[in-house]
Amino acid sequence: MQNRAYQISGTRLWENALACGLAIDQLAGKLGYDEQDMYTLGLLRSIGKMAIDLCLSKKGNAPHYPLAEQLPILEWESRAIGTTNPKVASFLLASWNFSEATAQSIQHQYLDGDLDSCSVESQLLNLACFIVEKINKGLPGETGYWKPVAFYCESLRLQVNDLKHVLGSVRERLDEILQNIND
Repeated sequence: MQNRAYQISGTRLWENALACGLAIDQLAGKLGYDEQDMYTLGLLRSIGKMAIDLCLSKKGNAPHYPLAEQLPILEWESRAIGTTNPKVASFLLASWNFSEATAQSIQHQYLDGDLDSCSVESQLLNLACFIVEKINKGLPGETGYWKPVAFYCESLRLQVNDLKHVLGSVRERLDEILQNIND
């Protein structure tokens, strides 16, 4: 299955969501946040991309993300579609009676506003995406939205060793899950 709007396979999207869920779950545990709630954020972070793809697939001449150009995803979405995937995700989650905190955390996952006003949950989701990209499970057009390691260490009061441990653990757990599925 292909997500045509974003030019990514369903497998890639699923692996990204699973890896984000695993990463944010571990980060939440280190900081004392509810791991299940955070895991849900990781799994649902790209629901807006799926909804946009579904809507655009019904149009004959729909725009497609230009992979070769590697434009920042929010910039491309705003120009080509008139909205962004995190806004669509936030709308859907609110419509499905998820908490406002969950909807807002996903809406601000790219930390595109004032960093001081971004929730810890949004910062954790952004960090989880950074980790996932480091294990080669990132999505096109998102690289520029992840912050430097020093930002996360200062903002979330994490140590570099904490991040290295989570990265290794996510890689190992994801490989284990994928192996079990393929057996």
